[in-house]
Amino acid sequence: MLRAKRRRTQDERSAETRSRLIEAAIAIIAGAGYSAASTTAIARRAGVSRGALQHQFGTRYELLAAVSDQLTQDMVTLADKRQSRAATLDKRVEAIVTLYWRVYSSPTFLAVLNIRFGLTNDSPLRARLSRHYGDIYRGSDGPWLALFADTALSRERLIALRRVTLATLRGLAVARFLGVLQGSPMAQIRSLQGLLVRELNNAG
Repeated sequence: MLRAKRRRTQDERSAETRSRLIEAAIAIIAGAGYSAASTTAIARRAGVSRGALQHQFGTRYELLAAVSDQLTQDMVTLADKRQSRAATLDKRVEAIVTLYWRVYSSPTFLAVLNIRFGLTNDSPLRARLSRHYGDIYRGSDGPWLALFADTALSRERLIALRRVTLATLRGLAVARFLGVLQGSPMAQIRSLQGLLVRELNNAG
């Protein structure tokens, strides 16, 4: 006997609508730029009404802020993935750098860049986008520290290495966005990995 399909709760339907709207905003901004992301265009791509968009986010700026929040969540979620501390140091470095690059090479980061460049200096959303970097640092240092806890480096030095890693990958992503990075960034990423392995092996 077939079971009746469970009906989704209102909270589940609301969460799905929010997710679809955020994904639609990311796709439009990453593909056509900040100015193309009108509420009408986003709602149409998400397959919902403008009323549904306004119910979920209130304003266009709140939806764009949610795109920034999504980038933060992506980084924290990836950083929280369990990495094997039994692996060799070079393999651990390769794995975590690959995860970070996955975030910074994603459509979400491209969308956040487009939003950032499209805002005026006095926009409250501009400050919120700036805060996201601090959220990434504070919210996901832990897995990095745990992954390299067997090295002789201090906590402060490990955190400094993470800051350099994120800044380098973010810079590569921006260079690619601006069209000044020719070809694949993998040579630069491999160089970064090599530098990290040497530094992590250095207890001096």
